[in-house]
Amino acid sequence: MREIISSSEERRAQLCAQLGLSELFIDVARFCALTGFSASTVYEQIREQRFCLPVTKMGRKPYVAVEDFLDWYCERSAPMRAVEHDQPN
Repeated sequence: MREIISSSEERRAQLCAQLGLSELFIDVARFCALTGFSASTVYEQIREQRFCLPVTKMGRKPYVAVEDFLDWYCERSAPMRAVEHDQPN
């Protein structure tokens, strides 16, 4: 189990370095730069409480925790698993 945790932590560290993430939170502008989402769409989804990640407000500005972002990013970029379907005879 220790190898899995170590491997997971190592992968996160590599991803942080690759994406240039050294802070604990990222703002909407940084989120958009990393994902290609438009800021207006992100703000609209936050306002309507439909945003894909938990949001923390510091003052009036919304932020996303880097840990939450990494979980979401890794989940979205993981290869899709093949789904087996029953074939009709």
